[in-house]
Amino acid sequence: MDKWSVHIDRLIRLDGRTEDEIKKVIQWCQKDSFWMTNILSTKKLREKFDTLFLQMNNERTKKGYGRGKQFETNTEKIMDSMDSIQRFLEMEEEDG
Repeated sequence: MDKWSVHIDRLIRLDGRTEDEIKKVIQWCQKDSFWMTNILSTKKLREKFDTLFLQMNNERTKKGYGRGKQFETNTEKIMDSMDSIQRFLEMEEEDG
C-alpha cells in the first residue's frame, strides 16, 4: 500500500495533478485495451500520466474501449491509496 501511495502523493504534490484528473485517467486507462495491460502500478501511472491524459482527451482515442478483469482490482488499490494520502494530508493540516 505504501508503494502505491507514494506515487499518487507525488502526482498531487509535485506534479500538480488534481484528484479528479487522476481518477479520470485511472478509469480511462483501465478501460483501454492497450493501457490496461501496461498501467499496473501507480509508478507506471505517474510515468505515463501526461501521455494518458492527452490520449484520454483526444476524441479519436475515445472509441472502442475494452474492459478487463484487472480494472476493478487496480482501481480499488489506487483509490485506496488516494484515500490514505488524503487522510495523511488532513492529519498534517490538523497538526499545523
